Amino acid sequence: MSDLALAELSRTLYSPVTLLLYATAAFLYLYALTTSVGRREDSARRGRRASVAGLVVAGLGVGAHVAHEVTRGLAQGRLPLGNMFEFTSMMALVGVVAGLVYLQFVRKRPELNGFVLMAGTLMLASALLVYSDPGPLMPILDTWWRTFHVTVIVIAAGILTAGFVFNGLQLLRDTAEQRVADARTAGVTGSTVGAAYIGDLTEDTSGATDTDAAEATSPSGSHPTPPTATTTTTARPTVVPCARRSRRGGWRSAPSSVPRPCRGSSSPPPRSTRPPGCSASSRSTSRWSPPP
Repeated sequence: MSDLALAELSRTLYSPVTLLLYATAAFLYLYALTTSVGRREDSARRGRRASVAGLVVAGLGVGAHVAHEVTRGLAQGRLPLGNMFEFTSMMALVGVVAGLVYLQFVRKRPELNGFVLMAGTLMLASALLVYSDPGPLMPILDTWWRTFHVTVIVIAAGILTAGFVFNGLQLLRDTAEQRVADARTAGVTGSTVGAAYIGDLTEDTSGATDTDAAEATSPSGSHPTPPTATTTTTARPTVVPCARRSRRGGWRSAPSSVPRPCRGSSSPPPRSTRPPGCSASSRSTSRWSPPP
């Protein structure tokens, strides 16, 4: 084949063949993700079939992309790394291959391959904006050093592009888990770390303290009699093992050896097992004081 025919074949393999194959594979993988994860068995079966079809189409897309690079290099008699279009195309190829291999064989998460192929499709589409026909290099670029350092840069950029996709997926997962945790704890007030919120402890059933009673019974115009040292001003909380809420919104049981205060107080805990810092709280209106 002549150089002109090879150049035309290279252009056809790039667009529309590779672009359409990448986009179709991305659609199949995303369909598999939405129908197989957390779905019923019949829906999951369709998702697995779509995942297998996506793997086949993605393999065809990678093959077409490699064929494009080979035919373009043969058409111009050099490694296709001489301009921005060739750089972006090769970087997309490295990124797609690295992402597919990592998710398919290392992480065993093929349902996420659609995001890698979507990124590859966007990179190939953006490279069309700077497309240039195959041709000779500028004399200043015709050196062995260009082949070495541009190849290293392309490999590094492709791997970092795949890492960018993985990082974006992790951020999306973290945001979704945080929203689920916020929705589960929407009705919870106060602190949810460690022991129960001490501000939720209720005062005695009368709703009034001994100071209020002293003010009511004191003569008019005189100062109320201060309560004695043995006067109980508030109800005492009961300490029982409590559940602790994790950072992600799940619940796990507290260690049985460390009792924690919960709602519904009726009697004080042993002094030796009462957690430190439970005798007072700046967020509550009542304080617990140990017996003399």
